Amino acid sequence: MLWQARVTSSHPGSASRVTIVTVLFNSAGVLNRFLRSLREQSMPDWELIAVDNASTDGSVARLAALQDERIHVIRNGVNAGFARASNRGLRVALERNATFCLLLNNDTAFPPDFLADLLAAREALAADVITPRIMYLNAPDKAWYAGGSFDSRWVFKSVHEEQWSPADVTPRTVEFASGCCLGLTRRVLEQVGLLDERYFVYWEDTDYCMTLYKSAVPVFYVPNCVIWHDSSKLTGGPNSAGFIRLFYRGYVLFLLKHFGLRYTARAMVRLLLRNVAHRDDRGRLASPVIGLAMARGLLEAIRHRSARLRDTALR
Repeated sequence: MLWQARVTSSHPGSASRVTIVTVLFNSAGVLNRFLRSLREQSMPDWELIAVDNASTDGSVARLAALQDERIHVIRNGVNAGFARASNRGLRVALERNATFCLLLNNDTAFPPDFLADLLAAREALAADVITPRIMYLNAPDKAWYAGGSFDSRWVFKSVHEEQWSPADVTPRTVEFASGCCLGLTRRVLEQVGLLDERYFVYWEDTDYCMTLYKSAVPVFYVPNCVIWHDSSKLTGGPNSAGFIRLFYRGYVLFLLKHFGLRYTARAMVRLLLRNVAHRDDRGRLASPVIGLAMARGLLEAIRHRSARLRDTALR
């Protein structure tokens, strides 16, 4: 089903056991694998809300061609970013009486019992927020996320724990969960709210987890539930200039929001100095392109914050 902007809110439907929200942006290269994983689920009681950020590669046509009543597409006229697009999907899900929503990247794959196992774990734990173990798609024995925490010893960072063994089977609470795959009940969405749309991409999940932490809402990590992630396939990889610019833009917005100007300024100086002094495995200094991308992200965040403050002052 292809939804236009205002149609969705006027036709609420009956709730599936899980409503998956995924954001598309030129995702054709990964979409077939994602859809195959989804349509092979042993639990068929799901629906997918795909929010498209003005893709030009045929992603929407690929979804429409499936003619699956469980798959719905919302089209944005521009690339609205991950947080804003996710929120649009979550709002539609809530309007359709969803009781459990799953933010899920479409550069992932997962086994046939994934949704059934995740729902069973959520119900057993009475969890309002739940996340699985996430492994690298191209190195399926290596963990991309096996729990997460906050670390502010030098400068604040959210930590993806990567140590995992088959003996690690016990669910536990964590401070940080990735937006790559994050399950949220209707109750927590109504209590805590949606994602902060000031983040274009990156750090919106850390921000949300910090809000959950401050609200004393536990986040459950379930290692027996697993997905595989093609990390940064859609953003160029963690060493690309585009990734670094967007990452540090979000980072500064996060620090300003949660730690204030003084802490943020100190963190920026430390990070810039570290980048200047950083050498790779061959002893070479960091590429100036990377340094410029980092500085550009920092400046974009400052301008964004200043513009928002000016806008607020004029109201």
